[in-house]
Amino acid sequence: MNGFITPLKTKREIAQDTMAFEFEKPAKFDFIAGQTVDVTLGTRVYTFSIASAPHEPVIRIATRMRNSEFKKELGRLTKGEKVRIQGPSGDFVLPKKFTQRIAMLAGGIGITPFLSIVSSATRENFPHRLYLFYSNTTIASAPFLKELEHIAAENSRFALIPTITDKVSTLWPYERGRVDGRMLTRHLGDLLSVRYYLAGPPGFVFAMRRILDEKGVDEDNIRTEEFSGYA
Repeated sequence: MNGFITPLKTKREIAQDTMAFEFEKPAKFDFIAGQTVDVTLGTRVYTFSIASAPHEPVIRIATRMRNSEFKKELGRLTKGEKVRIQGPSGDFVLPKKFTQRIAMLAGGIGITPFLSIVSSATRENFPHRLYLFYSNTTIASAPFLKELEHIAAENSRFALIPTITDKVSTLWPYERGRVDGRMLTRHLGDLLSVRYYLAGPPGFVFAMRRILDEKGVDEDNIRTEEFSGYA
């Protein structure tokens, strides 16, 4: 079996029932922001989007801690314990040459590839406009929100648009409710001149795809990444 054996460096809770795990990045492990990695524990293999950016010295993954055997085993890992990783793989990445604006629609833990993408774009001084619509049920369940706010403060070409679908304090400064056509239009204007990336639980991705289809967005301008097991 090909791949790398690498130790766990840190693990931490990043949102309600959600953990991030950082593994030492092997010297020859190169990837593009938005790609995935396979993690093997015993006989079980699970695919994760890489949440760290290519320039970082770690491979960061994040997951909702459900009651599966793999998640239990992952949660029991201690610093220095080693796992096998394979990859990178996947083409959920930004094109090298393009003129369109980019709108990223993330539901919950679907934020992971976009954290990598916006971190990389900020470091590399990416020239085009990025919009991130980030939907969560509650503030407590929103992974990496603080990190994204810091990136948005640093990068004037990156617009962070979080929204909470449950009841939220009047002090919440962002959007409220589900991402819909009206919300997209408020921030994007002409929806047909944008390239879209959708990531999250299957129900979220399906709902976003339906909205874009109803608005007449060309299917060639829509990329999707479904995160199974989080419906």
